[in-house]
Amino acid sequence: MAEALLLTVLKSLSTFIQQEAAMYWSVHQQAEKLNRYLTEIRAVLLDAEEQQVTNNAVKLACLQ
Repeated sequence: MAEALLLTVLKSLSTFIQQEAAMYWSVHQQAEKLNRYLTEIRAVLLDAEEQQVTNNAVKLACLQ
């Protein structure tokens, strides 16, 4: 009887650990993806800021 109870507890614990690991992995992947997007956006914004200073066409467009 104790064995059956222990087996049930271990199965439940195993399922819980698997679910937690899957959730962590999913969140981790999404965070990495978001970090890549934000890095790309920052690069584009820095380029745009630099062009605003050096490119006359961009300068004029910003003034309008």
